[in-house]
Amino acid sequence: MAGLFISYRRADGGWSGRLRDHLELRFGAGVVWWDLDDIRPGQRWREEIESGLKTAEAALILIGPRWLSETDAKGQKRLSKRTDVVRAEVAEALRGPAVVIPILVGGASMPEKRVLPDSIAAVTDRQAMILDDSRWKQDVDRLVEKLRDVVSRNRQPEALPALQNRLFALEREYFALLQDDPRQALDKVREWIALLDEHLPLYPTDVNLQLMRGYAYKNVAMAQRDLGNGEEFRRELQRAQQVFSVILREAEANLAGAYNGLGSVAMLRSEFRESLVWIYKALALVPDYGAALHDRDMALQFLAADREDA
Repeated sequence: MAGLFISYRRADGGWSGRLRDHLELRFGAGVVWWDLDDIRPGQRWREEIESGLKTAEAALILIGPRWLSETDAKGQKRLSKRTDVVRAEVAEALRGPAVVIPILVGGASMPEKRVLPDSIAAVTDRQAMILDDSRWKQDVDRLVEKLRDVVSRNRQPEALPALQNRLFALEREYFALLQDDPRQALDKVREWIALLDEHLPLYPTDVNLQLMRGYAYKNVAMAQRDLGNGEEFRRELQRAQQVFSVILREAEANLAGAYNGLGSVAMLRSEFRESLVWIYKALALVPDYGAALHDRDMALQFLAADREDA
């Protein structure tokens, strides 16, 4: 289910991409619909948008400084044209079951109803939320709280301790399989990710679950590496790096687990000096952090081996 649908103009792509990263961290990648990811080449965009909105629980309408005034190559306002993608998205959202939330970014204000096409004028009746660059994290946190109420309506929560125990059990099974059977290990970590996707919408502020997503992608990369799939290895490492980077940027600026996660990603790339930079940042925060101590020793061993080979 694409629970959160993001509508935006390309001119506002920076804000929409940043919001998408944050919402995927909090609610799971499978919950967020963002057209650069979800409309593949050759697909019919209007049908895909309608399909995404039919299953959406909330439609987030990003309104930036040029949302109303942006023009096409002929100088016509895009919003005045029936073929405008954003106009189609907003109209479909207003007709559908999703909770419609206008999101004001870049200092934009809510347009007056009288200047909008009739099919989307009702968007001005919805309570807008502001994402200000100077207080982005605080504003997004308020949005997450509102969205948690929306997406939790159709989901049955599992007690967090029981969920964490299930995830830790899958992690142990993954590592037990990795050396001898990386293909089964890959299946196990995908089961781990599916469990996170199912339950993250109910616990969008739990940083430990967010970290487990980053480590899950890293573990997918390790299995792909052992299977000889270089392209998949690099892609999954990039996904892991993105999760840990978003945690640092958006969630907990000095979280030791995210630092160490970035260190482990660098180590898998054989970038051992860079790996140690991140690991020592983690240890500066939590000197007895077991995972960071273990990864530090591994990185130092790899560096020593490289010197011997030189």
